[in-house]
Amino acid sequence: MDAMDGIRRMRWVRWVPLVVTPVLLLASTYPERFHVTPLYWVLSLLAAAIFAVGERYPLATSLAVSVIGGVLLTQEAWGMSGLVPYLAVIALLDLAARGRDGRAIALGAVVWAGAVTVDALTDPYGRSGPAQLAVQLLAYVGLPLAAGLYLRSRIQLAEQDRRRIAAELTGAQQTERAALARELHDLVAHHMAAIIMRVGVARTRTADAQSKAVLDDVHETASQALGNIRSLLTAIRTDQVGSPTEIDDVRGELRDAVQRTRAAGFAVTDSVDLSGEALDAIGSLTLVRVTQEALTNVMKHAAPGTAVSLTVAQTPTEVIARIHSDLPEPHGNRGAGHGLDGMAERARLAGGILDAGPVDGGWSVRLVVPTREARQ
Repeated sequence: MDAMDGIRRMRWVRWVPLVVTPVLLLASTYPERFHVTPLYWVLSLLAAAIFAVGERYPLATSLAVSVIGGVLLTQEAWGMSGLVPYLAVIALLDLAARGRDGRAIALGAVVWAGAVTVDALTDPYGRSGPAQLAVQLLAYVGLPLAAGLYLRSRIQLAEQDRRRIAAELTGAQQTERAALARELHDLVAHHMAAIIMRVGVARTRTADAQSKAVLDDVHETASQALGNIRSLLTAIRTDQVGSPTEIDDVRGELRDAVQRTRAAGFAVTDSVDLSGEALDAIGSLTLVRVTQEALTNVMKHAAPGTAVSLTVAQTPTEVIARIHSDLPEPHGNRGAGHGLDGMAERARLAGGILDAGPVDGGWSVRLVVPTREARQ
């Protein structure tokens, strides 16, 4: 929970003065010796009410409570009722923490400082000299101002972190979507080209005019569709060179990923129970890419010799892959990279889910993707 969340969850605190103020006033009433005047009651409750409902307007709230507090300071008070005017201290702190700009904060501080100064200068007992006034200003104006500004800085840092994390997550999702779009473009283009070629061959071997016209139309439509696909996705295609985008042999790709990890010095065990037609193109791409990414992360963050296991199991409706390593936490923290975000986005786009976290004293990545039959 960041600083801003903390403030939002503590909104009920603004209503506490409405309960505490009458208690303070009643506790300061001594029969036949002293009682709180009606004016003091009205102004005290008014200040508490303004503070309670003034969350959206911190400057106006601070100014109003400071003025009322200044009036209360000039009134005769007894016992704990003398604490009520200092609700302006809390209002100033709130203004410093949430005020829109420095001028508003300065205005609030000057008004409350003026109220404190007037009270000191009009003290009928002459108890407030320059030194005492300086101490009062420091305690009642300086300290809440400093505390509010500190809280303001924490709120701003929390908001910056929230925006940065949101931007990083969005960037990772967009990157993964672009990569998947490039792969699907290559996959669709490959099959479309095959269709066009076969239709072209059929055109040359048919003598029936009606059939030839139909094949001509199919050939032309398919060619236009292929061109449109290429034009549409040109903007997201880059010169990146990666693994094959059409997975013909999922087991082979997984085996190659395991071999690369073993060659890097890791003790990898694998168990792959997967039929060749279990997954469609998107599911196959997702399984291979997530496995490659997870094993790459192990090689990046674990020491050679670390035990790693890859398990792929198949059910009638889903394929479950689990990559586990004897590593406390390969990613350190989420800010260290976007691998998990990218893998999770890829799994979601494939209709599956991805979980990653500490399991059995190590780190585990678990992917579930629907089978070809389940997606149909």
